Amino acid sequence: MCGEAADGADAIEKATTLKPDFILLDLAMPGMNGMEAAPILKRLMPTVLIVAFTMYGELLGRSLPSTIGIDAVVDKLAGIEKVMECARNLLGVATNLTSG
Repeated sequence: MCGEAADGADAIEKATTLKPDFILLDLAMPGMNGMEAAPILKRLMPTVLIVAFTMYGELLGRSLPSTIGIDAVVDKLAGIEKVMECARNLLGVATNLTSG
């Protein structure tokens, strides 16, 4: 299943319904942002993999992401290919996720 959320609160609601293995979370969302949503998501679903997709990765430092439940950080400037590479690495997927 795949879902899309408008903000952190919506992400939490949809994730608890859809039960994903992987969440791509923007840190700069309106209302509840990704920094606030990540620890809640991780507490509710400890095995879910959370990747922060952000323009502010350099501001997070090295320890903050894991402290709030984020498994990896991908800079938006790196593009969707970097997100796909990160997802494959975290999920242990050897196949090309971009093919049908």
